[in-house]
Formats: sequence, C-alpha cells, structure tokens
Amino acid sequence: MNFILLITLSIIPLIFCLVTFFGKYTHFRKRITIFLMLLAIWQIDVSILYSNEFFSNSTALIIFRSLRFAPIFQMAIIYFFSMRIMQECLESDQLSQKMISILHWLFNRTIFYILLAYCLFVYAVNFTPYGIQHLTVVKEFPQFPSHYYPVYGPLNFTFTINIYLTFITTMLFLFASLQVKNLPLKRFFISLNVSTIFIFIIGVMSGFLFIPLFFSSLSSLISTCVLFIGYTSVQSRTIEQINRELRDQSAFLEILMNVNPNYLYVRNQKKEIVALNKSFADLHGINPMIFHKTDEIFLMAKQKKWINPMKNCSHDIYEFEDVQGTNHLIEWTCKQINFQGEKNYSLCFGHDVTERMQNEEMIIKSENMRVLGEMAAGIAHEIKNPLTSIKGFIQLLNEDPECNTGYLKIISAEIDRINEVVGELLYMAKPQANTKSNSFFNIMDVIDHVKLLLDTTAIMTNVEIQTAGDPALHLRGFEEKLLKQVLLNIMKNSLEALSKGGKVKIKIERLMDDQIRIRVIDNGIGISREKLKRLGEPFYTTKEKGTGLGLTICHKIMRENNGSLQFKSKLGMGTVVDLIFVSQSNSNNELQTSS
Repeated sequence: MNFILLITLSIIPLIFCLVTFFGKYTHFRKRITIFLMLLAIWQIDVSILYSNEFFSNSTALIIFRSLRFAPIFQMAIIYFFSMRIMQECLESDQLSQKMISILHWLFNRTIFYILLAYCLFVYAVNFTPYGIQHLTVVKEFPQFPSHYYPVYGPLNFTFTINIYLTFITTMLFLFASLQVKNLPLKRFFISLNVSTIFIFIIGVMSGFLFIPLFFSSLSSLISTCVLFIGYTSVQSRTIEQINRELRDQSAFLEILMNVNPNYLYVRNQKKEIVALNKSFADLHGINPMIFHKTDEIFLMAKQKKWINPMKNCSHDIYEFEDVQGTNHLIEWTCKQINFQGEKNYSLCFGHDVTERMQNEEMIIKSENMRVLGEMAAGIAHEIKNPLTSIKGFIQLLNEDPECNTGYLKIISAEIDRINEVVGELLYMAKPQANTKSNSFFNIMDVIDHVKLLLDTTAIMTNVEIQTAGDPALHLRGFEEKLLKQVLLNIMKNSLEALSKGGKVKIKIERLMDDQIRIRVIDNGIGISREKLKRLGEPFYTTKEKGTGLGLTICHKIMRENNGSLQFKSKLGMGTVVDLIFVSQSNSNNELQTSS
C-alpha cells in the first residue's frame, strides 16, 4: 500500500513535466521539463525501496540501480542550467569585463563534460557490488513501515562525492540566477534553487536515515508544486508582456495610418471595409472610432471614373465629391495582403492628384501656346517666301506680259509649295477619332511596296536598300496607308543622308515584351546630339527645302496608334530609327483590361 501511494505521488512531477513540455513555448521550458522528469524518476526510485511486498530483493535491486541515474545525473544537469544562464547573461552585454572573465572560468563546456563523465562513472559503479552490494530490509522507526535499504560497497564514496558536487553546482546555479536581469525570471530561478536545496537536504537526511525515507517524496512533491506555480506565474507575466507589446504595436500602426495623408482602407473577401485611416474617414464624413464593417460599394458609390486626357497615369483615377461638396481626383491602387498563406485582404490606398492634374493641364496649355507661337512663326516664314516670289513675278508680268510662260511656271510651283505646307498643317491640326483600326496586314508587304517606290531614287543615287526579318509578321490596329506614310518619310530621310555606295537596311522583328519593331538603319553622315533632341519639332529641319513637318507628322501618327518613334545616331557612323508597335496579343490584353 505504501509503495502504491509513493508511486502515485511520484507521478505528480511527471504530470507537471508533460504539462510544461506541451505548454506555451519559453526559452527555458526544456530545462524545467528535464528537471521535473529527473525529479519524478528519482521519487520512483525511492518508491522502489518500499516495494518489499511486491518485488523480490533481486528485482528491486535491478530497478533501483537502473533508476538511480536521476539523482546521479542531476549534478551535471544543474551545472548545464547554470552554464546556459551565463551564456544568456554574457550576450546581454550588461556585465563588467572582470565578471565576464570569472563567468568564463566558472562556466564552460570543459567542466560540463568532466562532470558528465564523472556521472557516467558513478552510474557504472552503481551496477557493481563495489557500488551497491545488495538490498536489506530495515525498519528505522517503529511507527513507520519497513522497507528496503541499499548496502553500499567500497566505492560508494564516489556517490558521496557526487552529492557534494551536486551541492556545489546548486550554489553555482544560485550565483548564476542572481546575475539574471529579468526580474520575473530571476525570481523563478531563485525559487528553483531554493527547491533544489530543500530537496537536497531532505534527500541527504532521509538517505542516511535521520528521517523516514519517504519524506524525500513529500519534499519533492512540495518543491514540484512550488516550481509549477512559479513557472505558470512567469508564463502569465510573459503572456501579459506580449499582449502589452501587441497593443502598443497596434496603437503605433494605427497612428502611422492616421498620420498618412493618403486615403487608406482594408477590405476583406466580402468587399467589406474592416479598417480605415482618418483621411479616408474625413473624406466620407464618418467617425473612425465607432466604425463597423461597411460595404465598400456603399461608401464608394459616389465615385465616378475620371478619364485622364493626358493618359500618363498607370492607375485608375476617380472623381469624388466629399461631404463639403469639394471635388477630388483620387488615384486608387489596391494590393493583396497574404495573411496565413491566403489572400484574404486587400490594402487600398488613394492619392489625391487634383492639384497635380490641374498643374499638368496648365503645363499642357502653356506648351500648346508655345507650340502655336512657333507654328505661327513657321507658317509666316514658309508662306511669306512663296508669296513674295509670287508678288514679284506678278509685277514682272504686268510690266512684260509676253514673258508669262516662265513666270507662270514659277508662280505655279510656289503655289504648290504653299499648298503642301497648308496640307501638312491641316493634317497636324485634324482631330483623330479615338477608335482603333481593325485593319490586319502583312508588314513585309508594306515594306516591299515602299521599297519599290524608292528603288528608282536609290539607283539614281547609287545606294542600296535591303530588307530582313520575319516575312510572316502581321500588324493589327494600325492603318496600312499610315504605316506607308511613316516609312516613306523615314526612308527618304535616310536616302538623303547617304553618299554614293551607302546602304539602308529595314529589319522587322518581334521583341520579348510582345511588341513588333521596324528598324531602319543607314550608314549615312549621322546626326549630332543637339539636332537629335530637336527631331520632331514643328518646322525644325536640316534640309534646304524641307518644311520641318514630316517627322512631326510621323510622331503624331505613331502616338495616336499607341506606337512610338525612337532615334539613335552618331556623327560619321549613321542613324537608327525604331518604330515600335503594340502587337496583336497586347492589343487583346488592353481590350480585356479596359472592359
């Protein structure tokens, strides 16, 4: 009956050991688990000595020797705890250099391995008659039941030394605990030291039969309860500290959101707004302190999409009227938030671009006025010269009507020049419908046609026109006649820049970003960097008889069809002109995006 009672009591530290192991994680959880496990096994070992009614002497001796590793190895384990505490103290950089030297001397792996080796030696001796010869039945106190008691051999002094070393390592553990700066942990480690010393004293007294042997089990039970209460207290303080840090972090994040001048809100998968900042709340006239989940569609219903005439924004811009009746242009962007491996939320942030758009409109208007001024000056220059010539020849005709044949040809040529300038100006000023062409044609066929038109000029000037690239490439969404116009203009410029024996190469290819490029390469005289910057300006030309409108019209055609025109040149080496077009797949993507 006594054996069963003591076994039951020894299970209590084991239960606490399991609760600690599977409980909340702390950096010293494993240490407490090991200590409680050794304590439970030690008490089971003591309980075996009261099993004289259940086990024979030989069976009890085998079990007692086997379980004796718990009190033997407790010395090395306590030193290991002290060493780990010291390592954490050294990492905190809160100790003096002298104290660090002392700690390095007292707590190191060499001493730990020596103590561990000694424990192994004592445990091995324990299985021989030199350690424990046999068990005998004793009854040291008449009022308490009889039990087994070990009869020690000549090498039992090794176990006695182990007991002294356990006391020394316990004192070192107390010294290490006093160095801990965290007050709750410090209190817990000191309580662990006191419990260890209490168990040590009771164990020694009961081992030498100064008090009944089962008192050691009662002391272990008391110490286990004290340790478990201390551990749960540290755990609750740790959880409380974590909760406080989480509250502070949440408050800090809320402050960050509220000081942000942009409009921020978070929506869930149901399109409900679950969080917002002060700027967004002020815009909609709601109180963020009493805000509850609201349908995103309900709050954003007043918005209407704003079509940006400059077409230079990568995000959608919406026009919104706030509670004061002020109109805002807000550029909205949403990003998916990965929470616990799923895209459960979206962070949406809006930037008020009203002032920026107004400034851009003013810049565009001022730029248009500047261009109009330059065009007016160019028109005056381009038309004034032919008109002066016409006026002069009309005066000559009045003086000498018989010479009209030559004069009339010159007048007709000058009128044709005026008509050419006016025609190009009309094309530039002509508003283009904002619709995409559905034409679909082979690019190489267009290039071959343009080459055919210019072959005569090339032969007369002794230059060569070459073509290369994929003959199967097609282009959709671009007028064929407009591409011919652009290519004619570009290739005429290239031919005029060549000397005898020069070459013009036209190459078509599909780029990696799903675009089509037509590249016109010549080995002519090249263009200086200063002149290259001005290419495309109205009425800017390097030719004696040029109008300066050809490249301007080319730029306009490419821009209105979602293309681009790029120039690269180096004096004395030639010029490269790239015509970049959006391919068929990109066009489809744009259509899907817009719908």
